[in-house]
Amino acid sequence: MTPLETLQSIRSNYPTPMSKDQLGEMLNRIAWIHRFEGYGLLSKTQGNNCRQPTTGKFISTDILTHADSFIHFDCLIDATGIAKPTWNNKGSFLPLLFVSPVDSSIIIPLPPIPGDNMYPDENTWWKNFEDEVKQLYNVKGRIYPDPNDQASLRWHGRTGYDIGAGMDKEKSKQKHLAELRQALGL
Repeated sequence: MTPLETLQSIRSNYPTPMSKDQLGEMLNRIAWIHRFEGYGLLSKTQGNNCRQPTTGKFISTDILTHADSFIHFDCLIDATGIAKPTWNNKGSFLPLLFVSPVDSSIIIPLPPIPGDNMYPDENTWWKNFEDEVKQLYNVKGRIYPDPNDQASLRWHGRTGYDIGAGMDKEKSKQKHLAELRQALGL
């Protein structure tokens, strides 16, 4: 059975729409069944994500990956809505984003999802980072975000990516502010 066939079979066991926990459970289950063929999940710490059962790692809500070829596949159309099985090759992905599936038959409670109550300073930290980016653009006489320059939006993404990959958030912030200073010629 192919991963798509497994997905089509297993999908019928879940409601429409599925909760984020159900999405994480289903994707992990499919990857676990096909683990010896090299399938896994895609780490996604920001944006639309769900959590892998047992580990609580944040993963994409609609992607399965293949470790040997480093190709990822969009496997659900409208994951948080109808969650219709599909199999679209989305090309390569960074190997460090591969998440190995786990045996979800072993029940371990997930850690709480970080939120405003758990990390009240998280939103403040990102707001302060954005203020520093704006200040650098202002020094150069430019607006932020610049609607004519899509690159002006990359500083948050790059910083978040490094944090998601395990870099200390202050180190990531300083690294990307230094890169921005250089890019702006400051």
